[in-house]
Amino acid sequence: LVNGGYVVIDDKIVFELEMEKSGISKLIKEARMNDDLIGLVTTSNIYLYHMENPHDWMKRSMKENVLIDLKRGLFDETLPYVMGWLFLGNDKIDEYKKKIPELKFLKWGSFGCDITSCMTSKILGMQKVIEYGHYDIKDVYAVGDGENDVEMLQMANLSCAMGNATEEVQKSANMVSKR
Repeated sequence: LVNGGYVVIDDKIVFELEMEKSGISKLIKEARMNDDLIGLVTTSNIYLYHMENPHDWMKRSMKENVLIDLKRGLFDETLPYVMGWLFLGNDKIDEYKKKIPELKFLKWGSFGCDITSCMTSKILGMQKVIEYGHYDIKDVYAVGDGENDVEMLQMANLSCAMGNATEEVQKSANMVSKR
């Protein structure tokens, strides 16, 4: 479940929604102009620009062959990107939001954000999982720590926000962890 834009269950693609091409073009241009750290995700690969040393969590959570460091090379704007990342402070992310309304920027803490289609959300992804598995909404649980989790936490029957989450995220959940 990639922020609702890409859902796979038992190796079957249940749902896939690409980001808007015009927004991707603007995003790439803006990141290059500012020399900002950016990543774009397809259903099979992760393309990173300006990432000399990927974060440990990236290395742990992804196979080495899917991490493609462009070493300041060019993004292929024709690929079907389902999500992206910016590794910047909140003020700079807010500037991107204003300049690129075709995309949704969902902050995590004060150091980065997920970028998705404006048409997707984790709720949409959860709905696709519920439909596919014929689950009851009463049996849905959610855990989150960022702005990208708020709607999902509000939708789930039982939800928990991480203790390090912002006040907005914590208020959207049924409970908050100690850490």
